[in-house]
This record gives sequence, structure tokens and C-alpha cells, in this order.
Amino acid sequence: MSIRGEPMETDILLGYKTNGRTVRPLAPTKSPIFPSTRCYVAFISLMGTAIMYITRVNLNVAILAMVNTTQLTESVIPSTNWTNSIGLDVTVISDELQCPGSQLNSVSTNQQLDTMPSKPLMVSEFYWSPPEQGIVLGSFFYGYIWPQIFAGRLAELYGAKYLILLSTLVSAVINLLTPVIVRTNFVLFITSRVLLGVCQAMLYPAFYALFARWIPDEEHSTFMPWLDAGITIGTVIASAGAGKMLDENMLGGWPSIFYISGLLALVWCVVWWLTITSTPDQHRWISEKELAFITKHTSRESNTNETAAAKRSVPWKRIFMSSAFLSTLIAKVTYGITFDFMTSKMPAYLQDVIHFPIDQNGYTYAFIMVGFAITLLTCGFMADWLIKSTSLSKTMVRKIFQTISGVGMAASLILLPSVGCDKPLNITLLTICMLAYGFTSGGDVPIVPDMTEEFAGTVFAVMNTLCSFSGFVVPYFVGVLIDDNPYSMRLWSYSFYLSAIIDIVGTVVFVMYASAEPQHWEVESYSVLENETPVVVTTTKETFSLKDNKLKNNNKNNYNSKLLQ
Repeated sequence: MSIRGEPMETDILLGYKTNGRTVRPLAPTKSPIFPSTRCYVAFISLMGTAIMYITRVNLNVAILAMVNTTQLTESVIPSTNWTNSIGLDVTVISDELQCPGSQLNSVSTNQQLDTMPSKPLMVSEFYWSPPEQGIVLGSFFYGYIWPQIFAGRLAELYGAKYLILLSTLVSAVINLLTPVIVRTNFVLFITSRVLLGVCQAMLYPAFYALFARWIPDEEHSTFMPWLDAGITIGTVIASAGAGKMLDENMLGGWPSIFYISGLLALVWCVVWWLTITSTPDQHRWISEKELAFITKHTSRESNTNETAAAKRSVPWKRIFMSSAFLSTLIAKVTYGITFDFMTSKMPAYLQDVIHFPIDQNGYTYAFIMVGFAITLLTCGFMADWLIKSTSLSKTMVRKIFQTISGVGMAASLILLPSVGCDKPLNITLLTICMLAYGFTSGGDVPIVPDMTEEFAGTVFAVMNTLCSFSGFVVPYFVGVLIDDNPYSMRLWSYSFYLSAIIDIVGTVVFVMYASAEPQHWEVESYSVLENETPVVVTTTKETFSLKDNKLKNNNKNNYNSKLLQ
């Protein structure tokens, strides 16, 4: 065999050898994406993030039926109907621009209350003010922000499978008990939401650590967005399904939303426990060809070598001094504000301002989120294609997709207040906003494993922890902002404008400083492997099993190891 040539048919490229042990199998053969075991793992993970969001955001729709909305402000005075500059019928109440209900044509306050759509104003069990509703919706994040860094590192060192399983299982139990808890005590209900946040804080960093083991470098943009796509699917299912159950009062109304969510989570836990492993080499279905391909194109550290990874500490100082890390962090935080605004407050906007009936509210919100799913899945694939097929660098591709996302979201949010009460135009602009958001699948979504594979779970956990503050700040802030009149389009417009400005800031910072190349703190973590020596194992009729990480000699023959010169 030549010094740098391909191995002979009887030679098997075993890997790198350091201090007498193999740490990196090599395999030049490409493995197809579809069908593949890594694709299955990614799909079940997608369903996992969907379940995660179903058990989290189901409250966003259920609260519309849980809270009594018939107690309108006592300051409402007789209204005047008029037509604005673009021909849309609107109503002015207390000098505020408001959209009329389906039958709101009277100038009498009493007649307004009698003729407003009945479904959005259904009589319910709880009397929570807008700020209190903001606390309810944000309480999840009081627990969500704390354990993520610990969870990310835990998944990197000991595997993600059982951490994800336990977190989802507890989330299922909390959902099943929610109707009893909320009817027992408000503080106990808030506490259960905080505990749900603690459990689900483990999930996303663990999924990132799992994907760092399973997904090859060249497929980051294709598969990493699947986790966010699961979020969208979960939001769509929770929104449309919950809206339908509330409209038809199925299975007892809003409590059934939490019962069904809990049961779905339990079913997923069984599938995950039986079919998923933390690393590819542990999976009983994976082929030798696919395992070799994954091992070559993931981190230089072998998927089986958990011990060596544990010996290397996280280079915290170098990470936090990295402009690439900080710019990506700022982009994720700013974009996260818009996402939390859309997921937590849009159902209330559609109901209270635009006056969608509660069943249409769920379907409309689901339709809006479908746009996010479409671009999220397609743009990641497009980004990988551009990186492979054009002269554009990976960093440039990430910045192009992030720019399209930020500009598109900001433009749609700025235009939204100008369309007034027009339902189709409101839906169109909200859909465009989420379509634009999906372009992040080629931007900041896959950039963390681009920068670092070994510490992907930890780095993402740091970013997601800081992003999580908006989860409870945004609902409360919007609640306080609209507290004087939750039906005022003018008050809601301030939230849209502010979100647009924040998106632009995040986009500019990302374009200026982000990088999709391995960072110096990632490269330096491998300094102990600088003296690796590749080895070739020459055999006669032996077969080498990467899956078992050992040589199997079918004919009990001896083998001879030769070093590449």
C-alpha cells in the first residue's frame, strides 16, 4: 500500500492511535440520508421537541377558556363606528382604535356587551388580570432558565437518552395533574409550571448533545432545524387541537387539553426508551457503513470515548471572550423575543383585538406556525446545498439566511398595525413573519455545532439559558403594556414596533461578527491529540466491526498492524 494512497482490499483503516489506544475510526464511504438510522433518531427527536412544546404551550390556548373574559373594563364609553383610510370598518371606544365584533354596530355600551361574539367571551372559572395571565404564562420560564448548562454538560459526559426520557416523563405527569392543581391553589399551579420548566430545561441541550454525536458535520443545516421544526409541529397541534376541543367542549373542555398532552408524552417516552441510544455505536439497527460515515464526519473524539471527554474541562473564559459566540448569543436572544411574543401572546391578540372565535383562533394560529415549519425544514437543506455546491463559505451562507430572516420579520411586524382590523391581511403578515423566522435554519440554528461539536450541548445551553429570560419577561411586559385596554390596537402596536427594532439589532450584530468555523477554544481542546498516528490494520480474511469497535477474525487468522509513514 502507498504511503498516502487508499488501503488495499484486505486492509482496514482502523483510525488514529494515541497513547496506545484508538480514538478515531476512519471510513471514506458516504452513507445516504434517507433511509438511515440517524434520520430515524432525528425524526424521533423532532417528535420529542413537538411533545415538549405540546406539554408547554397548551396553556396558551387553554387559558382562553380558563379565564373569564366577560369582565370588560368599566371605563368603556359609547363607541363610534367609522371607516379608516383604507376602507376598513373600525370602532373607537374610549378614544382607542378597536376592531368591532361580528355584530358590533350599536353605540350603546350595553348593546356592545350583548352583541360581541359569544365564544371569545365565554364564562370561565378563573378571574386573572392581564398581568396575572402574564405571570401564569411566564412562570414556566422561572424554572426553565436555571438547569440548562448543567443539563448540557451532563448529556455530553454521560449520554442524552435517559436525561431526555426522565424529563419528558415528569412533564407528562405534571400535565396529567394540571386540572386538579389549578383548581386547588393558584400558587401551587404556578409552582407546577416552574417545575415543568425545570424538567424541560434539560431537553433542548440534551438533544443538541445527542445530535452532535449522531449528525455528521456536512448535514448540520439539514438535521439541526428538525428540533425547531418539532417545536412548530407541537405548537400547531396544541393550538389547532386545543381550539377544536374548546369549541366543541370535548371531553370536559379545557382539562382534556392537559390530559391528552400527558398521554401523548407517555407514548413517546415508551418509543424513545425502546429505540434510541445516546451514541451511534450503541444502536443495534445501525449499519457498519453508516456508523463509519458518522464517526468520520463528527467530532474527532470517538463516539464511544466518553471518558476522555470528561477529562477536558469547558474553556469558559475563551468561550465568553469569543466574538463568534457573543454575536450568536445576541442574535438568539433578540430573535427569541419575537418567537416568545408570537407563541405566548398571538392567541390573545387574535381573540381580543381581531375577534377570532376560539375555534378559528386555534386553526389560524396553527396556520401561521405552519409557515415557520415550511421554511425551517427547507431552508436548512438549501443552506447545506449552497455550502456544498457553491463557492460561498459556510459563514457567508449563515449570514445570508439570518439577514433574510431578520429583515423579513421586522418588515412584517412594522406593517402589521397599519392593516387595521382586516383579518386576511393580519393573518398574511403574521404568516410572513414566521416564514421569515424559519430562515434561521440556515443561519443561527446550526451554527453552534459548526463552532464546536465537543461542547455543543454546553454552549447551546448557555445561549438558551439567556434566551429563556424573554419567556417570562415578554408575556408580563406585554400584559402590563395592554393592561389599560387589552382590546386597543394602538397599545398592541407598540409591542410590534419594539420587536421589529430588536430583530434588526440582532441581525446587524450577527452579520458583523458571527462565524461558522471551528473556534480556537474548540481546536485547543484537542491539543492532547496533536501527536496522533494513523494506523492501518492489514488482514487476510478478517472483518472489522466499527459497531463493536474490535476485530473479528472469521478464520481465526492472525493480523498484522502497520503504521502509515
